[in-house]
This record gives sequence, structure tokens and C-alpha cells, in this order.
Amino acid sequence: MASAGRILIIPKGEWNAETEYEMLDLVYHNGTSWIAKKDSIGITPVDGEYWQKMFDYNEYMASNS
Repeated sequence: MASAGRILIIPKGEWNAETEYEMLDLVYHNGTSWIAKKDSIGITPVDGEYWQKMFDYNEYMASNS
């Protein structure tokens, strides 16, 4: 039987440069939640090859003040 791979988002808490993250890990960094698009270690969450922004709390608060 073929494996579907990882299919669940796993909350990992605050981002840490020394932690190894896998695809679909969810982290929080500077008021923003990010989901890993690829496995990585030490790559700061920014929109791009490794991370996808999920929710920006600071942006939300600024637009709803």
C-alpha cells in the first residue's frame, strides 16, 4: 500500500532556529503563524520557498482598530 505521506498540520509553538521543522509544521513567529512548505532547520519564517504565512495577528489588529 502506498503512503499518502504526512497529511496533518502539527502545531510546534514558537519558532526556534535550532529546531528541525517538517512540512506541515505550524509555528508562531513575531505575531504571525507560519506553516512549513518544506523541511528546514534555521530558516526564519518568511513567505517563500520554505514557509507560508497563515495568519498575521499584527496586520489583523491594525485593520480592525
